[in-house]
Amino acid sequence: MEITLQKTSADYKKFITYYCFKHKLSQKLFIIVLIAAVCNGSDRPFTLTSYLINFIGAAFAYTFIFFLITYIKSTLRLTKTLKSHKHLLEEITIITTEIGIEIQYEAHKESWQWKDIKQVEDLPDYIYITWYSNLSSLILPKKYFSSANEAHLFYVSIENKLLHSNGPIQKQDGRHLYNWGFLGLIPNVGVVAGFVLLFKGLFTYKDKKLIVIGIADILFTVVFWYVFTNFVIISSPFDEPKSKMAQSELNSIVKNIEFFHQQKGSYPDSLGQLRTEEEFLFIYDPFLETENENYFHYSKIRDKYTLSSVGIDRLPNTLDDIYPTVTQGDTINFGFVKQ
Repeated sequence: MEITLQKTSADYKKFITYYCFKHKLSQKLFIIVLIAAVCNGSDRPFTLTSYLINFIGAAFAYTFIFFLITYIKSTLRLTKTLKSHKHLLEEITIITTEIGIEIQYEAHKESWQWKDIKQVEDLPDYIYITWYSNLSSLILPKKYFSSANEAHLFYVSIENKLLHSNGPIQKQDGRHLYNWGFLGLIPNVGVVAGFVLLFKGLFTYKDKKLIVIGIADILFTVVFWYVFTNFVIISSPFDEPKSKMAQSELNSIVKNIEFFHQQKGSYPDSLGQLRTEEEFLFIYDPFLETENENYFHYSKIRDKYTLSSVGIDRLPNTLDDIYPTVTQGDTINFGFVKQ
């Protein structure tokens, strides 16, 4: 089979745009999601909202790197290549033979045996052929064929020649990867393994069982850390002294809040307002080590207020929260209430 055509620089640029942004788009987006999910750091303690915000930001950043930078580099490389290899814009004749593909340029010709060809792809607007031996490839815009049927026949003829040359390709399922699913029992490592198995199941082997194993590996790590963060208290040698310190400071703050109430006729709107009256009052929760929002939890509720420390798990409104020591009789005169 034979075809004669003359590609323009616009043909090459259009192909680069397609290849960088649309070719195997689902796989590229999958990789971006994988990188953003695994590499995304989250503040301690873990919060889903914070994680999702960081994840979306990371995904946009990786998308910019993955698509735009690749496109810019490819465009610059194309410009340089077309300047140094002017024959790429000449009229060429492509002939398929029993031995391989022959490309005739105006001043020379190139020949490639079928065993040298890595693959041929039937893309929406192109036939794309790549070689094993180097990074070169052959781009054939379908618009240069007399009809869509002729382009399809050209692709099929090359594909058949490759099958005869390299032998039939045995379709393989993903069962040899099933045992790798046990890596999912290792938190964090299981996420990476899960995404790899999911990718292989979706795009390489089309194996439903492998897809299920990959999803299960990912979910195991998610559930593990959710349970660990919300129901398992992580203790350290410093937790007990911090608890005693928090209890003492909370009791002291209550006295200052009540004194403020006697002087002003209302409770302070925040602990920061209370501190303006007592400069050396300690209002920092010893369990919160972040630079911002590390005060004890205080909330004014009309003529009452709540006050607490997050406790050992560093999470507010949980069972280990620490409250001021106020006796039942005191609560009659004090405005403090538990949440």
